[in-house]
Amino acid sequence: MPPFSPDCAIYRVPGRFRNENEQHYKPRVVPIGPYHSHDGSFPQIIYILKLIKIQSYKLKYVEAFTNRNEQVRQNQLRFIDQCLGFVRRCEPRARSYYVEPIDHLSSNDFAELMLVDEIFVLELMLRHQFAQYIDDGNRIYHKPRMIADVFLDVVLLIENQIPLFLLEGLYDLVDSSYKGNLSFFVDLTHEFLSGYVRIDEFRADHAPVPQVNHGVKHFVDFIRYYYLPPSVVKGENPNSHPRFEEIPPTVTMLDDAGV
Repeated sequence: MPPFSPDCAIYRVPGRFRNENEQHYKPRVVPIGPYHSHDGSFPQIIYILKLIKIQSYKLKYVEAFTNRNEQVRQNQLRFIDQCLGFVRRCEPRARSYYVEPIDHLSSNDFAELMLVDEIFVLELMLRHQFAQYIDDGNRIYHKPRMIADVFLDVVLLIENQIPLFLLEGLYDLVDSSYKGNLSFFVDLTHEFLSGYVRIDEFRADHAPVPQVNHGVKHFVDFIRYYYLPPSVVKGENPNSHPRFEEIPPTVTMLDDAGV
């Protein structure tokens, strides 16, 4: 058996949580990554029609992303090959992020699936930050309900995540003239998430540092990282402050109390 990877961070929600709550753990609109690239729980014809619809959105975003970069004007195929080559080099590490083996996808299929999904997510983030990239026929940003569902799928579903290092590497290939003042992917991610989640700004001692391995695995982990408690000041005795551990009230108790 292959060894377990320390990078494992994307997994399926346990069955005890899914019972009678399946709709809360599956993507509503956009399947991202390998877990939902082919979902047998959908009737086949419904799944195919749903996938074709969202795939057309993804490919439109891929086309816009590639056409915007300066080097694409010189040779579009070369730029796409460059992006695909990056994903292929990262394939072993990317696969190791998923707890369940991705046996249903060959090496080529895995690389192509991940590249399309990475570009779609990155283009989604760029359009959130730079409104001039949103065209009049956009079916996501021009429909408030749609962008809300897409955000929930892309950011908050643990099964629907892709490794953050892949998005970061792809962002480094984007022409700098289209990044504005957001030179680093950490900054773009913070701006994107703060538009929908309450993360106004990082504490000075707890911000992911650009170009430094901050250990954040994916979007869900990014939000978790933001809410971590302050670290112990260097040199301070961690036992110098008393610890108070208390079990928080249940949701039922909070509801009864009017919260």
